[in-house]
Amino acid sequence: MFLVAMILGFLLSKFLPILYKDDSDSVGQVESNVSENLITINNKQGQTRNTIVMQTASLDEKVLPTTKLYLEKKYEDCKHTVKAEVELPPEMINLTRDELSKLYKDWIIREFSESKIVLYKIAEGICDEHFIITDEDGLIVVYRLDEEYNKHLYEKTDISTEYLPIEDMNRLKEGIYVYTLSNLNSELENFE
Repeated sequence: MFLVAMILGFLLSKFLPILYKDDSDSVGQVESNVSENLITINNKQGQTRNTIVMQTASLDEKVLPTTKLYLEKKYEDCKHTVKAEVELPPEMINLTRDELSKLYKDWIIREFSESKIVLYKIAEGICDEHFIITDEDGLIVVYRLDEEYNKHLYEKTDISTEYLPIEDMNRLKEGIYVYTLSNLNSELENFE
């Protein structure tokens, strides 16, 4: 029995490595892959140790169909900043922050989350909140100025200039510049 145990032990030690050779190679490959991800760390006492660094998947935030989009434009000439919530363009959906910055190169991303995006831009000219009140054919007429100072008819009122004081008539001939709709409405109320 002793002799059979010796022969069996000898055979197992000889043939087991051959039978499991493929598995030992794959273990060697795993070990080499892990060893490629080792970094050396020096602690305060000057001792070094190896640490395995594991990569994890990063889940970047993306634009959802429910994301709110806000645009902010600061105009160089008037120094006003206009803020507005706008409809989310379909081409923005599922974009990451990096993809969005590549698509909208002229804009700065001030805020980016799945619930809210704020894009900022500096624009030339003036904002669309500038108006000129003037007199045309005896009636008060309001023009809106665009970014390039071009006048566009905004409103032709029924307010007659016939009975206005001379000071107001002179101001209207020169054109009264007004900023914001609320100031425009206040100025028009003064003429009624």
